[in-house]
Amino acid sequence: MDNTNVQLDRQVIECASERINPPTADWWVRDLSHSYPWLKVDRLLWIIDSKTDASALVLRQGGSCACLNGDRGVEAISRLLSSATVGIKPGQLSAEQLATTIMEWSSDPRGYVLSPDFWAKKQGQLQNWMRGRITDPENLRQMCIAPWLDRRSDGSWTLKFNAINRFGGVEHWIVKGSSEPFAVTSIDHGVIQENGSYYFPDEL
Repeated sequence: MDNTNVQLDRQVIECASERINPPTADWWVRDLSHSYPWLKVDRLLWIIDSKTDASALVLRQGGSCACLNGDRGVEAISRLLSSATVGIKPGQLSAEQLATTIMEWSSDPRGYVLSPDFWAKKQGQLQNWMRGRITDPENLRQMCIAPWLDRRSDGSWTLKFNAINRFGGVEHWIVKGSSEPFAVTSIDHGVIQENGSYYFPDEL
């Protein structure tokens, strides 16, 4: 992870400190602003404490700053997705794109939504993922379900999906919100398979 050309101002450091502790000399920084082509922000900084591996995802836009995976992360994510800094309407994102975005922003970019697309793309690497406690690929395949987005007539919506975290555990996510105006109202996830069930081989 390269932090050579990324300078952190006081406001960004304060935001990141919701999740990770100084000194900043121990922090690795990557600017993810270009990882989401539809997002138009000054900076979206992924900051990792090299000593603890904890991370913060900090949005820097104009004179404001917010930690997307901090204590008020749901509010910050909702505000960002519904703002003019998003080049498309949230409703134009597929269920999987929305699931991936919310998972990465509210938790950690080191993870994947487990979907049929994930299963297809990882076929050549399955032996690497099966180096945890679970060694049968069929078990992982059963976790790879298409994200489900239920839009209701009252304007509310619910998004459900499975995701694998960087510790090789599988979680089931439930995200709720409203459509008009767009808002995310809650983000919850619980353990399906414990950390270490699979081996997470990717270096993001």
